[in-house]
Amino acid sequence: GSQNREEEQQILGRVAELLDRLREWEIELRDVSTGLVDFPTVIDGERAWLCWRLGEPEVNYWHGVDEGFVGRRPIGD
Repeated sequence: GSQNREEEQQILGRVAELLDRLREWEIELRDVSTGLVDFPTVIDGERAWLCWRLGEPEVNYWHGVDEGFVGRRPIGD
């Protein structure tokens, strides 16, 4: 019904608003289902991503800009 459509539109609008906020903060949502996000950084003079996944107690991993999740390694390595 029309009430369901209105609720869906409100939800979609809120999702779009939240995604815009992430982009403003330069946070990349990589995978909604696992809560995987990347934050831009510089490591050893090179652009890279700090990498965090929902459930991890803190940001402990990073990867190069062209590596993605498979290139993930602990900070400090």
